Amino acid sequence: MKRTLLITVLALGLWNPAGVAQWQGASRDLPEASIRRLTGGPVLYAASDNRVWRSTDEGVSWKRVLSLRGTQKVNDIFADPLRPEAIHAATSKGLRVSPDGGKEWFIVPLGMGEALCLAPVSPGQMLAGTDRGLFLYQMRERTAERIAGIPPNRVHAVLAGDGGRWLAGTEQGLYLSSDAGKSWERVVSAPREDEAGTLEQFNIEELGAAGSFTQIAAQSGRFYAVTREGLLESDTALDWSPSASFYRQPIHAIAAGPRAVYVATDRGLFRRNGNGEFQLWNEALPSSAVNSLHYDPVSDTLWAGTDKGLHRLPHPEYEITLDVPAPRPDDLMSRFTHEPSILEIQEAAIRYAEVHPDKIRAWRAAVARKALLPTLSVDAGQNRDQNVDLDRGGTGDPDRFIIGPEEKSFDWSVGLSWDLGDLVWNDAQTSIDTRSKLMVELREEILTEVTHLYFQRRRLQIEMGLSPNPELPIQIEKEIKLQELTAQIDALTSGFLSKKINSD
Repeated sequence: MKRTLLITVLALGLWNPAGVAQWQGASRDLPEASIRRLTGGPVLYAASDNRVWRSTDEGVSWKRVLSLRGTQKVNDIFADPLRPEAIHAATSKGLRVSPDGGKEWFIVPLGMGEALCLAPVSPGQMLAGTDRGLFLYQMRERTAERIAGIPPNRVHAVLAGDGGRWLAGTEQGLYLSSDAGKSWERVVSAPREDEAGTLEQFNIEELGAAGSFTQIAAQSGRFYAVTREGLLESDTALDWSPSASFYRQPIHAIAAGPRAVYVATDRGLFRRNGNGEFQLWNEALPSSAVNSLHYDPVSDTLWAGTDKGLHRLPHPEYEITLDVPAPRPDDLMSRFTHEPSILEIQEAAIRYAEVHPDKIRAWRAAVARKALLPTLSVDAGQNRDQNVDLDRGGTGDPDRFIIGPEEKSFDWSVGLSWDLGDLVWNDAQTSIDTRSKLMVELREEILTEVTHLYFQRRRLQIEMGLSPNPELPIQIEKEIKLQELTAQIDALTSGFLSKKINSD
């Protein structure tokens, strides 16, 4: 039976007939795994809680360009892909700007407050949300002016959309300006109840706590507002409703591409396609815990910061549809019939580590037979005596001692004894019980490790089989990973896996 499969076309015109995204690691030299913000394009910037890093070679190498002291934090960063050397960092001590890629920094006064979020308006203007309101920053003049019409409190998220529509998420709700910041209105809406009345009436304040807006994005005329308790959607930026896919679900990041929206949650990475539904989309991504997202329109690359480092996906939306037969699971698994099964691998690991249950059973049987064996004792002794006689002689003669020949004697004995109480209980059984417990724990650790390695290796083999023509660096990295997993299994089985494969 044929099925229509979605094929993701990667660089060099190669595609993956199984639809598995080809993510590439991009944080080998990045000393921090917890990346909270990403920005840039040909020059990429990544921010942790208090540091900013810069890469000019697509994540191969990184250089630290900003490090804050004490409790200062980096809340947001922005770098225009067309002006990659200019990097802006919203920090707890204000807006910091570097025109030369982080070599020199200067601070832009924004009401002497904390800078929370950034959004470009034009090549020379930027919106900056702070704890004292919203500011319009003039990049060339290095000046900032407070925007009226919004309460002077914390602005956690901001967006400058097309047609002069600006959005700002504050402690008092979500505000909309349709005339580039000249006037503002607070937008509050509620989803309609269904016939059963299962949806409760809600407004933006009720959906999340004060200041819950973390990011705002727009894609193909549709707007998205991320809160700490879910995702809001709107077609007009006026009427908002909670997304059914993420209602009351925490969202870490959102990114918008030309034809899709990407959302990072605790459950993994989701993608909203043309059908309007969000689908789980973290296939081949090493970690489902995605903390940050960034789409670079210049290179057409999606970046994801996970708990296992930073990863990049070239051309995430370049797709074609082909009518090809869908591979059957049994056809895929039949490719590995020449390899040993998991039971054979586990048995080899147990033998090599000498933790087989038969070892304990042999000990217990030996202890039971021990009571039938007697205790052997051998005694030996030697006696030596001297013969002494007294000769008194005559009346006037002195007494004389006469020493005769030495007498020697040797004796020995052999004894056998049984302790019949050992037939009922032997003290050695206590030691065996203790060793048995330790052996069981060690065997479980070995079996858990070898089972994890075995199926991790099998998943990698299937992934390589479904995408036989990846880019050369990815192909090399996967081949090395496969060899590494094979070597780890061999180390636990005394080379059983490789010997079995080579013998067949």
